[in-house]
Amino acid sequence: MNNRFLSYIEEISNRINKSIENNQNFLIISSLNPDGISSSIFLLKYLYEKNSEVHLTFLDYISKKEINNLFLGESGYEYDNIIFLDTGSIFSDDIIKLNKDLNKKIYIIDHHFLTIKDIELNNVVNLNPNIFNLDGYKELSTSNILYYLYQSLNPYDKNILYLSLIGNLYDFNKLNNEILNELIDREILSKYTGINLPGIFTKPLYKVLSSPFNFYIPNITGSDEKALELVKELNIKDKGTAGIFYRDLFEEDIKKIVSNIIKLKLKYNLQRTDDLIGEIYKINKSEEIGDLLELLYNIEGLIENNKIEGILYFIKKYNIDILRESENNLRLQFSKLLYDIINNNVQIKDENGLKIITIEKNYGKGYFLSLLLNLLIRENIINGKVIILLYKVNNFYRGIIKTNKDENKKLINNILKKLFDNNIIYYSSFDNFGGFLLDINNYEEFIKKLKINLRQENII
Repeated sequence: MNNRFLSYIEEISNRINKSIENNQNFLIISSLNPDGISSSIFLLKYLYEKNSEVHLTFLDYISKKEINNLFLGESGYEYDNIIFLDTGSIFSDDIIKLNKDLNKKIYIIDHHFLTIKDIELNNVVNLNPNIFNLDGYKELSTSNILYYLYQSLNPYDKNILYLSLIGNLYDFNKLNNEILNELIDREILSKYTGINLPGIFTKPLYKVLSSPFNFYIPNITGSDEKALELVKELNIKDKGTAGIFYRDLFEEDIKKIVSNIIKLKLKYNLQRTDDLIGEIYKINKSEEIGDLLELLYNIEGLIENNKIEGILYFIKKYNIDILRESENNLRLQFSKLLYDIINNNVQIKDENGLKIITIEKNYGKGYFLSLLLNLLIRENIINGKVIILLYKVNNFYRGIIKTNKDENKKLINNILKKLFDNNIIYYSSFDNFGGFLLDINNYEEFIKKLKINLRQENII
């Protein structure tokens, strides 16, 4: 890790502690995605334990005109310290201009698009790895930053450090090896090789097979009944089919399950099979949440079901039932929408390299679109140079843009920033690398301007 970056993190931790000593209050403004949620848990836990007054809010979406409203709470309540987590970078230029007169203490802790590359300006701190020549587009998430900040603030508490890898899974689909190895060395995580599906340590095997978020199994995904039939073929004695867990399987059973899954995928010309067996990272000393992928979807479930109070489980070991219920609901909605897309029950248009998927039916709030589109692309169910997924929510579309090349992330961010500055879209934090909110009345203008920008960048 960059020593200059770590030194600056140490400085920020000292400033936060100084504010605590002076009995100052805090407002945390987090993105509404798993990276922001996991990051906010670190700060919330620390400030609670220090008996500081702290309020937590989540930035779902915002227009260019509404940014100045972020500085005041309800009834004009004022805060001494405002901390943006996993959000704020895309409009940091506006924040810096506004703070010239307000002169509040503002921290933007983020790894995304930068409009201002100053580390500190007008009392606004930019704690962003991209400023320090670290790659915030591929490797370093906000929860990674909080891993280092939390240890500087509270070096003796390792109970929630596993949360620091959630942002990598959400934004990059791969882990930060430096932090991963430290967590394994400290026996916070254990590494296993096995069927790489979330919930493998805690859920009945048929549930794991019927509703994975990271792998599509034809005829099985979305159907408990078909998954039970697949498990029944194992003929494990002394266990009812619904009560069989992964831990009950012998090596021959695992080979049989994997073989049957591969046969099903190849039957439907789906070639992605090589990562079905992979590395699984078990959370030690946790009976309720088994592995990192399951943790990711637990948090996504809280967001989708508007049950953010479920984060209290990580702070006070309070109410695991909220996490379980929320994840079960997420699995249900996710599977329904995935089924309808695969069976052509939604509108899909191809406009000269720009693929537009429009979803008018209600499958919940749609915060899981990023996970869904990632799966569709990895399975090659949907392909194209640029893919837009639009999910109708009242008079808006919750939207996300993905390209077939990771190196285009910066370009997509640049384009969305232009559209945001021109009041064509709202910034939305459910996916900071391609998420937005679009007024349905602006659809035609949005598509027109988007195509122009994509052609100018030679993306389509």
